[in-house]
Amino acid sequence: MGKKYPLLIIALIALILLGISSRSTGDAGEKGKIVRCHDGDTCTTDKGEKIRLACIDAPELKQPFGKASRNHLREIIKDRPVKIDRINTDRFGRTIAILYISDGGKWQAVQSLQADAGTVWAFDRFKRNCPIWNSIDREFQAAQSKKIGLFADRQAIEPWIWRQNEKLR
Repeated sequence: MGKKYPLLIIALIALILLGISSRSTGDAGEKGKIVRCHDGDTCTTDKGEKIRLACIDAPELKQPFGKASRNHLREIIKDRPVKIDRINTDRFGRTIAILYISDGGKWQAVQSLQADAGTVWAFDRFKRNCPIWNSIDREFQAAQSKKIGLFADRQAIEPWIWRQNEKLR
């Protein structure tokens, strides 16, 4: 009976690793279509599902660079099929997900593209629930160091701090 447990453990580890691998490359998820981007990190599907892009935080629309972040997201997604890799639901009922777009047959994470363009912050508060955290953080750090997008502004304020300051007004 003791010999069965090591095999069971190895099988479970293999299944977990396969699941992580498929999530990080965009192989997992349901295909869909985005019909609206509200801001730089929230979209709506053609089925009415609100998607909050996991792992990132975009400037609010009233915040400097907020509309530019939203417009960049719209441009990335415009008329392209997407894959939605659902992770969780937030307190507002939105689906937290990794969103992928097809680029010449290769699926790319929208969050990584946003971070690479310097239009969002990597949101490390939830990084343990983010299967592509390393990629997003790497793109974010590169954009920050190169002063790309919103990082060209030395006084750019993280959205979570901006929201907190707005509550105090």
